[in-house]
Amino acid sequence: MSKMVGTTQFNNERLAEEMPIFKKMQVNFTPKHPLTHLVVSNSNIVMALANRTLIRIDQDLAPDVLEEIDLNKFLPGTKISNLFLDSTGKHLLISLKSTADGQAELVYLPKKSIKPRICGKVKGNLVSAVAFSPESTGEGSTGPVLLGTTLGLIIETELCTDERMFTKEPEIYYKQLYDIGKGQHVPVTGLEYHNVPNTTKYYVIATTPHRMYQLQGYVSNSSERPLLHHVFNNYLNKAARFLEFPSSLKYSTLSMFYSQQGKRRLPSHFGWLTEPGLYTGKIDPWEGDSDSVTVDCQLINPLNQEIPKHALVTEFHVMLLYPDRVKGRIHITIIRGEMNYFWASALDLILTKQAEKLFDEKRYVESAMHYAKTKSSFEEVTLKFMGVEEKNALTNYLKRKLEGLRPSEKTQITLIVLWLIEIYQNKLGLLREKEEGKEMYLSEQTEFLAFLRQPRVEECIKNNRDTVYGLLGSHGDMEHLIFLADALHDTEKVVIFNIRNKEFEKALNILVRNQSPQLFYEFCPVLLKEIPTQTVDAFIKLDKRLDASKVLPSIMVTTESKDPKVICECIRFLEHSVNSVGCEDEALHNLLLSLYVSQQPHKIIPYIISAGSQPRVDVKYVLKLCLDAGLQEEGVYLLTLLDQHQQSMELALTINIDLAVKCAAGELFGSKLSEDTSKKLWLRVARHVVQEKNDIKQAMQFLTQCPSVKIEDILPFFPDFVTIDHFKSAIVESLQEYSKHISDLKDEMSEASSSAQVIRDEISQAKSRYQFIRATDRCSTCGDLLLSREFYLFSCSHRFHTDCLTETVLPHLGQARRRRVGELQGILAQSQEETSSTFSGQTKQEMASQELADIIAGECCFCGELMIRDIDTPFIEDQVFQQTINDWL
Repeated sequence: MSKMVGTTQFNNERLAEEMPIFKKMQVNFTPKHPLTHLVVSNSNIVMALANRTLIRIDQDLAPDVLEEIDLNKFLPGTKISNLFLDSTGKHLLISLKSTADGQAELVYLPKKSIKPRICGKVKGNLVSAVAFSPESTGEGSTGPVLLGTTLGLIIETELCTDERMFTKEPEIYYKQLYDIGKGQHVPVTGLEYHNVPNTTKYYVIATTPHRMYQLQGYVSNSSERPLLHHVFNNYLNKAARFLEFPSSLKYSTLSMFYSQQGKRRLPSHFGWLTEPGLYTGKIDPWEGDSDSVTVDCQLINPLNQEIPKHALVTEFHVMLLYPDRVKGRIHITIIRGEMNYFWASALDLILTKQAEKLFDEKRYVESAMHYAKTKSSFEEVTLKFMGVEEKNALTNYLKRKLEGLRPSEKTQITLIVLWLIEIYQNKLGLLREKEEGKEMYLSEQTEFLAFLRQPRVEECIKNNRDTVYGLLGSHGDMEHLIFLADALHDTEKVVIFNIRNKEFEKALNILVRNQSPQLFYEFCPVLLKEIPTQTVDAFIKLDKRLDASKVLPSIMVTTESKDPKVICECIRFLEHSVNSVGCEDEALHNLLLSLYVSQQPHKIIPYIISAGSQPRVDVKYVLKLCLDAGLQEEGVYLLTLLDQHQQSMELALTINIDLAVKCAAGELFGSKLSEDTSKKLWLRVARHVVQEKNDIKQAMQFLTQCPSVKIEDILPFFPDFVTIDHFKSAIVESLQEYSKHISDLKDEMSEASSSAQVIRDEISQAKSRYQFIRATDRCSTCGDLLLSREFYLFSCSHRFHTDCLTETVLPHLGQARRRRVGELQGILAQSQEETSSTFSGQTKQEMASQELADIIAGECCFCGELMIRDIDTPFIEDQVFQQTINDWL
C-alpha cells in the first residue's frame, strides 16, 4: 500500500466486502387498495388503506389473521391524517380531518375493541404528534399522553378503555400545557417525554419543521394529573432551549432508539430529520448540561439529493424512507469492534484530555461530565472544580460519579451524598435570603428533593440518618429535615421537629396518620397542653386502639396547670373512655371524679346514681375530695353508698329537710332499707323537726310517710309545754288503729279455732276410713299381684309394692335422704329384733320401718308433689335419647 490505512478506514473497507447490513424479504400480502399509513410496535402492525379501512395484524398471536375495521361505518366524510401506536401495541390513535368542513377529530381504538371512540375534548385540533407514556400501563388506560397539534399546541390527556357511566368520551382528563409556537401556529412534528431514572426529573423533546426543543422539570408526585404540568410551567416566563436549522420543508421527523437499562427501556439515541440533514446523537440526562439531555451530536449532511420522507435511527445506523425505496446507512464511525480491541485501551486517556481541554476553555460543566467517566483522582478533580465560579460543574461531577459507583463502595457513596447535600444546602441558604430569588429557590428545592428520592441516596441516608439530620439542622433547614424524616418514616423525629417549631397540629396529624399508640403516649402531655381539643378528638377517633389507662399520667401532669379548657377536654376524653369504650380501670374513674370535683361538680351525683351499688371508684377517696371541697350533698350520696346511713342523715339534715326525707325513705338509690333502719332515720328526722325546727305539724306529717313510726315513738321529742291539742287527732287515729288491730286479731283467732275443729273432725273420720283389697289387685308400677309381697295402699286408690314404691321415689330424693333410706333398709334387713327400745317400747326395726314409710310413702308418687315437680322431665333420658332414635330408625 502506498500509504498507511487508518483503522476506521480499514474497518469500513472490511464491512463493504462483507454481506449487506440490511436485506429485504418478500411478504405475502397484497392490499386491495393503496397503502397510505403503516405503524408497527411490539409485533403489532396497523395499516390504513385508501378506502379508509384499517388492517390489524398481531404477529405473535396470529400472523396470518388480518383484522379489518371499516372506518366509514363510524366516521363518514373524514380523511386519515396519521396513525400513532404506543410501545405496547395496545393503544392506537387515529388523527382525522374532515373533507367537508375541515374539522379535525382524534379517534381512540384499543387493541381489544373494533369500535373507534371519538375524543370529544380534542375535537377541532388536528393532532400531528403523540408522546405515549414511557411506562406501560396495561390495557385499562393509556397513561398520560402528550398530543402535539398542527397549531403548535401541546396537550396532555389520558384515555381509558372502558366506557364510563356518564360519558362516552374516552378522555379521563384534558389539559393544554404549552404553545410551542407562541401563537405562530407552527406544527408539532415530533414529541417524546421520559423520566430520568431514579429521580423525579422529566424531560420533553419536541420538534417543529425547523426547531428541536428540550424542556425539563421535576414532578413531585407521579400520581398527580396532569403529570407534566410543572415541567411546562417552568417555561411560561422563559424561553425553552431549542436548536434551529433553516428549512423550507413543512415536515420533520423525530425517532428514538431504545436500549435496555435494568428493567426499563430508555432512549439512548435520537434522530431528527430536517432539510439540511439528519441531526443525531445520544440521550444522556446525566452527561448533558442543565438545559439539555443530548450529547455527542452531529449533523449527517447531505443525506442525498432527494430528501427522505422519514428516518429511523438504531444504535449505529439510520434507516431512510423514500417514496420508492428504503436505505440503510452507518452513522457512527467508531463501531463495537474498535471499542473492544483498540479504543478501550486509550479511552480513559482520551476522555481525560478532552476534559482538560474543556476545562481550559472554561466549559466547566462539560468538562466535569468527561472527568466523571475517567479514572482521574477524585481529590484532584474536585479541588479543581472547587476553585471555579461555575458551581454546577462540581455538582454534576459528583452526581455522575455517584451514578458510576458500585453498591459495595459504601464509603465513597456516603461521602459524595453528604457533600452534595452540603452543596444544595449552601445554594438553598443563599437563595432563601433573597426575595428576588424565590423562583430560583423553588427550582433548586425541587431538584434537591428529587436528589433525596433517588434509591441509592435514600439507602445512604437511612444508614446515616443522624449525620444527615445534624447536617440539615446546622443549616437551620427544618423544612427539608422534616421532609426527609417523613420520607424515611422516622415518625418520632418528624413529630419532635414539628413540636420544636410549634407546629403542634402538624405533629398531631402525623400521629393520627401513623396511628401508633406508643407515640401518642409519648407526646400526649405537650399536645394536650397546647391543642387540647384537637388532641382529644384524635384520641376519640382511635377509640379502643388506645389504652386509656396509659394516658392517665399525661392527663395528671397536664391538669396540674389548672387550665379550665385543658381540664374540660381531659374530662371529655375520660367520659368517652368510660361511656363509649367501657373502661373499668379504677384509677381512671377516680381521676374523672377528681376532675369533676374541681371543675364540674354537677356531674358527680348523676355519675354516682348511674354507677349504682357497684361503683368503679374508690368511694372513700371521692368522699374525702367532696367533703374537702365543701360538696355536702354529694357527700350524702356517697355516705349512703357506703351504708353509713346515720352519718348520711346527719349531713343531710345540715343541708335541707327534703334531702333528709329522701335518705329516710331510701330514695337516693332506689334501694329498700330495713324496717329498723328506716324507723331510726325517720325518728331522727322527726326529732330534728320537733327540736331544731320546732315544727310539730310537720312532725305529725311524718307519721303518714313512715308506717313504722307511731305517735308513741315521737312523743318523747315534744317539749313539756306542748298541749295535747297539737297531736290529739294523731292519738285518736292511733287508738282507732289499735282497736281495729285488736278486732282483727279476734277474728283471726275465731277463724283459727274453726279451722282446728274441722281438722280434728277430718282426722277422726280418717281413722274410721277403709278400703277393700281383692286378690286380683295389682301393683300400679310393676303390674304383679299386690298381695304377693308387702305393699302400700293410698286413699287415691293407687297401690304399690314397698320395693316398687321405694325404687320409684328414691331417684327424686336428695342425697342425704337417699343415704338415710339405705341405712333404714339395712336395719330392716337384720333378722333379729332388738330387745331394748329407745322410745315407747318399740324395737329399732319398728322405728326404722316407720321412718322409711314417712320418707317414701308420705304421699302417692302419682298424685302428690313428686309428679308435679317431674312435669318437665323428658320421657326418654338424655343418655339413651340418641340410641332410642337409632332403634326407631
